[in-house]
Amino acid sequence: MKGNYHYNNFYLVNNYGFVNKLNYGVIKDECLEMYLIRLDLVKEKVYNEEEKRFIKWLKIINGKEIEEMREEAKEDEVMERALQFMEEFLADEEIKNVYDKINDVERVALHKGEKKGIIKTAKNLLQLNIAIEDISKATGLSIQELKNLE
Repeated sequence: MKGNYHYNNFYLVNNYGFVNKLNYGVIKDECLEMYLIRLDLVKEKVYNEEEKRFIKWLKIINGKEIEEMREEAKEDEVMERALQFMEEFLADEEIKNVYDKINDVERVALHKGEKKGIIKTAKNLLQLNIAIEDISKATGLSIQELKNLE
C-alpha cells in the first residue's frame, strides 16, 4: 500500500508486522501484511489527486447511507458496479433474515451482559450494607429480586 496517509498527527493507514512469541523475532513475509485503516478519520481527510480514489473507497466502506455511498461512487465504473453488487446482495431476503437473526442474538447477549453487570453491582452493594431501597433505585431491580440475591 503506497502513500503516507496522515491526518492531524494520526495515520489513516497503519502497517503492522508480526512477531514470533518464542524468540520475539520479527516475521517478514511479503505475502502477509496487516493494515489498520482508521475509518473514523476518513470524512475529515483532505486528500490530493493521488489519494483521491483510495479515500473514495474508504468513504464508501464507511458510508452509513446508500445515497452517500452512491455520491462517492459517481463517475467510477468499478465503484458503481461494486455498490450495485452490494445493493443486490443486501436485497436478498435470506441474507436479510440471517443478518436480522445475528442482530437479535447480539441484542439478547448485550441485554444478558448488562443484567449480569447490574446483578454483580447489586451484590457488591448488598455486601457493603447499602440500604436495599437505595440499591433498588440505583439498579432498577425490585426489592424482591434483591432479597433473592442475599
